[in-house]
Amino acid sequence: MNEIQAREILGCSATAGYKELKASYRRMMLVVHPDKAGKDFESQERAKVASSRVNHAWENLEEREKSGLLGKVEAQSSSHSQSSRGRATYPHECDICGFAPAIKISAPMITSFIYFLRRSKYELNACKSCGLALSRIALRETLTKGWWGFGVFFVPHAIYRYYLNSSALSKIDPPSFRDPEVVTVSPYPLNIPKSPIKEPAPLIASAVAVLIIGAFLFSDTSNENDYKSPSMYFGEVGTCYIQVPAMPGIQVQLADCNDSNATLRSTAIADADYLCPPLTLFTTNAVLPDGTIKIACLESI
Repeated sequence: MNEIQAREILGCSATAGYKELKASYRRMMLVVHPDKAGKDFESQERAKVASSRVNHAWENLEEREKSGLLGKVEAQSSSHSQSSRGRATYPHECDICGFAPAIKISAPMITSFIYFLRRSKYELNACKSCGLALSRIALRETLTKGWWGFGVFFVPHAIYRYYLNSSALSKIDPPSFRDPEVVTVSPYPLNIPKSPIKEPAPLIASAVAVLIIGAFLFSDTSNENDYKSPSMYFGEVGTCYIQVPAMPGIQVQLADCNDSNATLRSTAIADADYLCPPLTLFTTNAVLPDGTIKIACLESI
């Protein structure tokens, strides 16, 4: 196997750098690893052949990188080697299995944890089987690992792309023809895994993430009849008070609006007592969130 063939197996161009090749190798192993295949004997054997081919290609490229030869013209004739071993896929053929018909798909995959963010994608020509498999694998990884940091902003796009891919792939025929001369990762179409929408792990991860995001966004919301703590509201409009007997007479203090003893509510904030509305029964100092002291105009609840 020469460098050109190794790059073709990983689905990379002749100009792709080492990092791009490594990322492609990781994505490809997610697809062809035996752990991702069906448990039946045939599926396991196909996965072993495909994963062995991918590993062999990566070992070839990694060795050339260590030797400083990656991307340089090989001594042997690449055209001769390719003609004896096969050819690359055409646009109407699947880059994974070589079967036709195939269409272009783009399946983003997001991994995120707080500030860490890794974005990659399967972008290639794929038959119906391989396209659905790649799209579902990418979405499963995204729904499981993409919510936990900055990746949350990219997850909706990944879900959108998944439905676009599924819609486009549903309009083409199943894989039906393969030229034996074509060089691909696997000589067989990939098995289509279960939809990630129907698997427990992605659903549980997504549900937990949505609950956390919802709790963060709406934890500080309140309305005038549902205050968590009277000490948080500093006397602005809508704050409730109770009357407290004191030596000089009756005083008022802040209270939770759900407190049955609360009988007064602030209807306005004014700079002086005489500026309060006509129905005002009491006034008291109101310390606003910015520290400004005003007059709270109170009326009966």
